[in-house]
Parts: sequence; structure tokens; C-alpha cells
Amino acid sequence: GDEVTVRLAGGIAIRITVDKPARTEETVRGEILTIHPATKNSEARLRIRTDDGRTRTVTLAKNAVIRHGNSRLTVADLRAGDEVQVRLVNGAAEEVRVLSRGPLVEEVTGTIEQIVPATRTTGPKVTLNTGKTTRTVTLATDVVIRHGSRRLQVEDLRIGDEVTLKVVDGISTEMTIK
Repeated sequence: GDEVTVRLAGGIAIRITVDKPARTEETVRGEILTIHPATKNSEARLRIRTDDGRTRTVTLAKNAVIRHGNSRLTVADLRAGDEVQVRLVNGAAEEVRVLSRGPLVEEVTGTIEQIVPATRTTGPKVTLNTGKTTRTVTLATDVVIRHGSRRLQVEDLRIGDEVTLKVVDGISTEMTIK
């Protein structure tokens, strides 16, 4: 499949030069472990645990297409834990298909403005003033609340407490009181 130039001398090939290597395609499937955004010196890269258990780093082509279903995504939309299928052309990822999303993990910091007790159907909720907006977050039934080295209960929370929440898919699993 390579395009080559052959130099002949007396009917015998004395030099073969590869002008254009054959196009190679490969598909890699697995879970994103880490995402390295593009820098001015390098393209974006994904570290993936492949379905056979190996770890592999793939470099995204400048024009790589990233999709989840019919939605187009950017590198910034990808998250650790996403299950992906990556099509490599000549070693660069031309296409990334997100097959299933990993958990959305975020950190929310603010001051407690309201505390709503748990109901039969949902865990307790806290409303925080983040300085930019007000946000209500449901606490997991087994939320871990810490103040220094002490572990607290939801009943120990007070309006005005400054807190940082670890929120996984919209539910707080951890809270640290400052």
C-alpha cells in the first residue's frame, strides 16, 4: 500500500524511497483514565485503559471529531471514566466515540443558606451561596461530613457554615466544613 519511487540502474533496483506510507487504521476501546488538554507544544492526549487491561496513550488529531450519540463534544467535555471507542489513522485519533459517560465529579464551595431534612424519597439538601450563584445540592444518605479530624452528622450543620462539597452526578458524597 505504500507509494514508492524506485531508482533503477541497469534494470536493478538500487534505491527505493517511500513517498507516502500506506494509511493504517486501528480501533482502540476502553475507559479514559486521564485527559491531557492540548498545549502550544502538543496536541491533546487521552490515557486509556483498554478492554484487554493495558494502558495506552493516544494523541488526538487537530481535527478530531468527538461524539456522544448525536452530540458533538470537545476535549473539555470528556471525563475520566468515559467508555470510548477511538479510531486511529496513522497513529492519531481522528474520531472518539463516547459509548457511556463516566461520573461527573465536581467540587462546590460556598456558605450554607438553607438546610432541608431528608424525606422518604430524597436525602437531606443544602442550599449554598457560592459567591456567584445559589445552588441546592442533595446529600447522599451516607455523606461523609468532616470538620478538621472530626466526623459530623447532618444535624451538626449550621446556616453560615463555609463548606466544600464533593458532588458526584449531582449528589454530594463528601462535605468538609472550614
